[in-house]
Amino acid sequence: MADSTAAIIRLKRPATRIVCLSASGLDALVELGLEPVGGLRSEVAIQPEFYGERSQQWPLVGAWLLPNFQAIRRLQPDLILGWQFPHRFYRRWLADIAPTYLMRGSGYEEAVLRLLDIASLTQRTSQAEAAIAALEQQLAQYRRQLQQEPRKTVLVMGVSRLSGWSDRYPVETQTGTLGSLLQEFTHFPWAKPQAHRGEPGLTYLSLQQIAEVDPEIIFVQSYGDTLLQKLTQNPRWRSLQAVQNQQVYEIPQFWHWGNGTRLLRLMLQRVLPRIYPQMDAAKTAAPTASSLQQQELPDGVVD
Repeated sequence: MADSTAAIIRLKRPATRIVCLSASGLDALVELGLEPVGGLRSEVAIQPEFYGERSQQWPLVGAWLLPNFQAIRRLQPDLILGWQFPHRFYRRWLADIAPTYLMRGSGYEEAVLRLLDIASLTQRTSQAEAAIAALEQQLAQYRRQLQQEPRKTVLVMGVSRLSGWSDRYPVETQTGTLGSLLQEFTHFPWAKPQAHRGEPGLTYLSLQQIAEVDPEIIFVQSYGDTLLQKLTQNPRWRSLQAVQNQQVYEIPQFWHWGNGTRLLRLMLQRVLPRIYPQMDAAKTAAPTASSLQQQELPDGVVD
């Protein structure tokens, strides 16, 4: 099996002792009914829909940007899960400890392929197939519910101090984790430029470029408590119809840190009823997603 860097991963037996340095890897492990022997206490890990308080008991293995190789070695893993950036720079040291599977990419297809790969490495293919079937059934249910609905124009964006200074806001595209599926249920015209490099699934737009589309509903990740409030003071922002109609909603920051089938289910369960209030949220939960704690997004955040 090859990972995202084309490195060949060979195991003598199915992996049971796994160190996870990636939020997307955690998504796959929880779908497979597994728990790492050590990992990062990321914003994904601590969510109740994932590992919650149990993640506080994991041995720490450094930080995302700089893993602690000695701590990883002490855990004697038989598989390490990481992300192409930054962990490709450490592959030599990580691979000296255990076979290392590095991931990259965003979107639905990447999430499914990644889950199947990790399932193969852990001999959990039936669990992976069940998780994928649950997501597919959930999507089929949404298609039935929304087939007659006019498509609303939706934007998923971030707000940081840097974006406020530069007027360049990160915008989820059709290849992003959530965008890869939202484009099926909404008018989601945010395409990633062909020559664009940078974080998978994102592009960067000015408020003027956003205003030219003028989305009806905006979901915002705010990387700072007062940043969205400051944005409401911008006349161009206030001119958007979503802002004027109080159809701006903050979404959890941890959504940005992972790409997997469980996170996709969770995202859709929360955002689609906001886009189409007539949906019965109780009927849209995936059959195997009963363990996912339903958390309402706040009401429109624009005053």
